[in-house]
Amino acid sequence: MSAILLAFSDVPANAEQLFYRALVGLVNGRCYPVLIPIDVALPALAYSRVSTAPIASMGCPAGMGAISLFQVDVVGQSYMSVLDMANGVRSAMIETGKATLSSMIDIQTDNPMIFRRVLTFNVMEF
Repeated sequence: MSAILLAFSDVPANAEQLFYRALVGLVNGRCYPVLIPIDVALPALAYSRVSTAPIASMGCPAGMGAISLFQVDVVGQSYMSVLDMANGVRSAMIETGKATLSSMIDIQTDNPMIFRRVLTFNVMEF
């Protein structure tokens, strides 16, 4: 039993920690929960849990897991840099083995010199 605990000692406790670890290297540490601070250099990322619903299955006891929707906002000063960063985010999230891409859309910002792409991921949590 202790060998199993030691083997998994650096596994993140939750999806947020796992995704932070997967994403933080893409933007030199500029990866934030929920919102990107106003004075941060771009590009930067924000990630958040949008929703969580328990898995409803006749073959599975209640409380066996959940399906969550996570959102990652990619913000930058050029459209091409945002596209490149979004592709990196998609790859990093899928490589965690926990996420599948649900949608990817461009969002207009108030500033015509700032570009934003939003990616959403379905995540199975057990």
